[in-house]
Amino acid sequence: MFLHLSIQLLLQAHRFLHLCKQIIIQAQMFIHLSIQLLLQAHWFLHLSIQLLQQAHSSSTCPYSFSFRLTCIIHLSIQLLL
Repeated sequence: MFLHLSIQLLLQAHRFLHLCKQIIIQAQMFIHLSIQLLLQAHWFLHLSIQLLQQAHSSSTCPYSFSFRLTCIIHLSIQLLL
């Protein structure tokens, strides 16, 4: 009886460790995807700032475009935070 319970406990422990391993793998994937998202947001923010600088230096750029681009940059910063 004791041996049977010990084997059952070991099997449960093995399943638990397997689930923990799966959780760790999923967490690693989530971290990797989060880093990729942050890198893309950083790149997008960089390009948006360059575009805004060009828009401000151009006399033909409409104000509404600059304002929208400023809003996009603000949202990108919020995403990075």
